[in-house]
Amino acid sequence: MSGLEDSPIWPPGGGELARRVNAHDWAATSLGPVEGWSDRLKVMVEIVLASPDVSCLVCGSDRILIYNDAAARLYGGRHPAALGRPLPETFPEGWATVAPLYARAFAGEAVQVAAQPLDTRSVGEATDTFDATLLPVHDDAGAVIAVHMTGREVGARTRAETALRESEERLRALVTATSYAIYSMSPDWTEMRRLEWHGFLADTPVPSKSWLGEYIHLDDQPAVREEIERAIRTKSVFDLEHRVRRTDGTLGWTRSRAVPLLDTAGGVREWFGAASDITVRKQAEAVVRESEGRLRGFGDASSDVLWIRDVDSLQWEYLTPAFEAIYGLSREEALRGNNLNGWAALILPEDREHALACIRQVGRGHRTTFEYRIRRPTDGQVRWLRDTDFPMHDATGQVRWIGGVGHDVTALKEIEAALAKSEGRLRALVEGMPQLVWRSAARGEWTWASPQWIAFTGLSDEASRGRGWLRALHPDDRADAMAAWDRAGEGGAFEADFRLRHAADGTWRWFHTRGSPVLRAPDGTHVWEWLGTSTDVDDQVRARDALERAAEVLEARVAERTAELRAAEASLHQAQKMEAVGQLTGGIAHDFNNMLQGVTSSVDMARRRVDAGYTSEAGRYLEAAHAAVDRAAGLTRRLLAFARRQNLEPKPLDADALVADMADLIRRSIGPGITLDLQLRNGGGSVLCDPNELENVLLNLCINSRDAMPSGGRLVINTEDVELSAADVVGQGGAVPGGYVAMCVSDTGSGMPPDVLEHVFEPFFTTKPVGQGTGLGLSQVWGFVRQLAGFLQIESTLGQGTTVRLFLPRSDWAATTEKLAPTPMPEQVGPGDATVLLVDDEAGVRSSAAERLQELGFRVLEAADGMEALLLLAKGARPDLLITDVGLPSGMNGRQLAEAMQGQIPGLPVLFITGYAAADLPPEIEVIHKPFTLNELAQRVQVLLTAGRQGPGRNLGA
Repeated sequence: MSGLEDSPIWPPGGGELARRVNAHDWAATSLGPVEGWSDRLKVMVEIVLASPDVSCLVCGSDRILIYNDAAARLYGGRHPAALGRPLPETFPEGWATVAPLYARAFAGEAVQVAAQPLDTRSVGEATDTFDATLLPVHDDAGAVIAVHMTGREVGARTRAETALRESEERLRALVTATSYAIYSMSPDWTEMRRLEWHGFLADTPVPSKSWLGEYIHLDDQPAVREEIERAIRTKSVFDLEHRVRRTDGTLGWTRSRAVPLLDTAGGVREWFGAASDITVRKQAEAVVRESEGRLRGFGDASSDVLWIRDVDSLQWEYLTPAFEAIYGLSREEALRGNNLNGWAALILPEDREHALACIRQVGRGHRTTFEYRIRRPTDGQVRWLRDTDFPMHDATGQVRWIGGVGHDVTALKEIEAALAKSEGRLRALVEGMPQLVWRSAARGEWTWASPQWIAFTGLSDEASRGRGWLRALHPDDRADAMAAWDRAGEGGAFEADFRLRHAADGTWRWFHTRGSPVLRAPDGTHVWEWLGTSTDVDDQVRARDALERAAEVLEARVAERTAELRAAEASLHQAQKMEAVGQLTGGIAHDFNNMLQGVTSSVDMARRRVDAGYTSEAGRYLEAAHAAVDRAAGLTRRLLAFARRQNLEPKPLDADALVADMADLIRRSIGPGITLDLQLRNGGGSVLCDPNELENVLLNLCINSRDAMPSGGRLVINTEDVELSAADVVGQGGAVPGGYVAMCVSDTGSGMPPDVLEHVFEPFFTTKPVGQGTGLGLSQVWGFVRQLAGFLQIESTLGQGTTVRLFLPRSDWAATTEKLAPTPMPEQVGPGDATVLLVDDEAGVRSSAAERLQELGFRVLEAADGMEALLLLAKGARPDLLITDVGLPSGMNGRQLAEAMQGQIPGLPVLFITGYAAADLPPEIEVIHKPFTLNELAQRVQVLLTAGRQGPGRNLGA
């Protein structure tokens, strides 16, 4: 049997729980009587009872609880009934939290938890926060028979950390700070564009392409590259833990996460990430892994330093591996020779005697806790330690050893120092600012005012609290200030402008005031405190007012000057119009006089032949008059084409076929002394244009070439398909890149000098002698081409000839090759079959048209204007068709007349007559342009009447 079983008093050591364990009826539990317990279980009970920290043993499947004096004080009203009872029954409120932890430990796993809230006290009492270690206890066969739990209450540290966090939140209201390394990367990660940190990683002042080697540990670079490739391939989050080279040159651990920022096309334009320092966590994980790998009992698994000293010599006999991490010295070195002196040498001189005195007290049977500083021999760092030493008794109850637990409290000390430093910085910052600083609760209930506020306003801190600060505001501004607090609500920023009375001289000055939330409730639903500043902006406000007054004066002067310029511009525009009218009169008067002379002479000769009884000879003179009219109409079309107001009828057209069909006409026009050479594509892409106008353009160009070759020469017409780029169409009046059909007319004539060439497209400009042209030829061509979204180029060399190229947009539609048939002679309809109302203020136009329609059997009603036509309607006339000129006298135009008549005769067909190309008519309205033949008029009338019998016409107002 072991010496433990021979001891008259077990467990040894004294203390309330030792006595209670000795006296407890263990036979009534699943553990059975103490005599049946294994030596290992008894040793663990002794360790629990001797521990200065909270410690307990949870045994067997019933989870029987054995704990020490420190735990008893923590358990409050649950003690002493908790001893020997199942843990789930003793702590039903907290069992759900810890049950998974104990399950892992009973499965053989060493478990550590940090800052774990536990309901260890009686119901209604406070909840404690622990760092706890749960270690399995094995029997000789390796089975887990119990779990040893040691815990350390860390509420003080947590409260210190909370105080520091609240202080830092106040500080962030004035100085932006972050606890993460913020970085950005190029889309392919080859360049780090920015890295900002405070103490962990060195900032990147300029973009770096060597960041991988500068920051990342060599062994971790392959993993980093692999994660980069995965993130780029999937456009997903980069997430990796790896080692980095820190600012001080040491290696640390970081967790780096980066998200891709996408452009509108879905490509990655940048990676934005944050890296956190997880060095402490990684070090803790390394310690845990090392402890688990070498687990030989409770001592080796603890994150604190555990030791055992001889009570007489105070020499260490045992040290746990944590010693090396905290003290920076190997256990072998620490246990060598007179290790008491070696330990003392590590302690800073000012703390050494105090630490040795505390150790000696334990030898006399006293438990003690004390703090001291050491300097680590490996790196020279100074660490704060808190030791708890306690006596350990032998089987006779005598103090034989000194047990101890050493806890590194450097982080807690640093937090306390940082808290004091942060509070000092905040106080110094606030007192050194020129602004008036204040703190407030919700709804403008001030809690503190800075010395600057007190000095400026004369209100004390106490007088300014609550809403007393409003007394310093101008009475007119107080309502606006409180309205700004209403807008801030429970969590927004406060911002307002108001005037404050300067206590020193009684003046009012403008201040801009801003407040930001700095302290929020734990649930984040509302703000507990705002920190704000009031900045003197009185000089800026006065300068702004003066600037606004100056701007008003300037605007008035600019408006006055603008009105003068607009009046001058209108006068200039009117003068330019009058000049254009003069050019028009001089340019086309001769052509129209010739045409009118042809009409007059032909009609006069026709009348003479009729009077003389030679009616058969009158026809050729009438034909000559008709030809003169056609020439006048052609001149009108040329004028409209230049003005871009001509109503064209575009259709898909084969330019090659059109040129070939005109070959004979062109040859007759240019005469036998000029050779015509056609170089055509044989039916390439078509163009969308009016065939009659394209014929007119081509004939016009050929005649110009003929006039330039009075002694004969060569005329070439060629066509080709071309593809033009954006550069090719620069400066061509809005022409777009794409496919075009180029039509080129070249001659070997006299050519033109540059000073003449630059004016050829101007209206009424001509190189011909006076009386031989109006100057509308090339300007007509220019207007036609621009109307088709094309453009024109001309090249000419004096004495060598001229080349004109027309670029017409190529059309994908199939070209039409059908010929336009001449207007057929309408057949007669039965007399009285239909009634036509003809309205035109020109009696000659009206009478001739009426006679032609009557010849065809229509009943025709005539009216000179709209009022006369409506009077016929009022007398009972019901026409089947209305033919009306658009421009009518007496205040009612043709469109208004048509709308009025369709209001009385719904669906009445209407045919408009007009000499204006840009008449204000709705789309798809039937219209015939002057001049027209009577056969054309008769044919359109028959078509409209036929359609009217098949269904109602279209109302203009519909």
